[in-house]
Amino acid sequence: SKSKVLNSLTSQEKKLKQELTQKQRESAILNRAIQNAINREIEEARKRAEAEARAAAAKAKAENKDAPDYKPVASGSSILAATPESAKLSSDFLGSRGSLPWPVTNGMIIEDFGNHTIGKNVTTENNGVDIKTAPGSAVRAVFGGEVAAVQNISGSYAVLIRHGEYFTVYAKLRTVTVSTGDEITVKQSIGSVYTSKEGESELQFQIWKNE
Repeated sequence: SKSKVLNSLTSQEKKLKQELTQKQRESAILNRAIQNAINREIEEARKRAEAEARAAAAKAKAENKDAPDYKPVASGSSILAATPESAKLSSDFLGSRGSLPWPVTNGMIIEDFGNHTIGKNVTTENNGVDIKTAPGSAVRAVFGGEVAAVQNISGSYAVLIRHGEYFTVYAKLRTVTVSTGDEITVKQSIGSVYTSKEGESELQFQIWKNE
């Protein structure tokens, strides 16, 4: 009997480790996709700002040859809040901390943000929160902004919405009803949650600010 129990526990532990390894692999893929999308947003914003700065400098030179020469624009994520509109959006998003609506109408958090120890030797890291909800539930934006990317991650979708310098991420979607570049309003539906073969419907929700 002891041998059977031991074999069963060993089998369960092996299966758990395999599931966690797969989850960590998918998490790493998602994180890379998010970071790449944010980097693209930063680079595109930098190019736009630089083009505007060059045009303004050329116009000033044409009107006054003693006008200062063009100076390269600053790099980094702060460029995402370089315009008055994006700066206000960043400020409004930050000001909504603690009062943002949920990305689903009904659900419960089954894994919090941060590092988690499972068993004796297994540690996982969660860059957001996992929310269990009903199959087919609509997923909605927690704040107004612009869709920065729609990615297919290991068979399900992830949507990245930009709010000035901030980004919200909605991963593990079965369907998506928005496209890159769409303007989104708060509580607007962006798709539906994915349900696994085991019948689990979980949304992965994250908030990013590139430092």
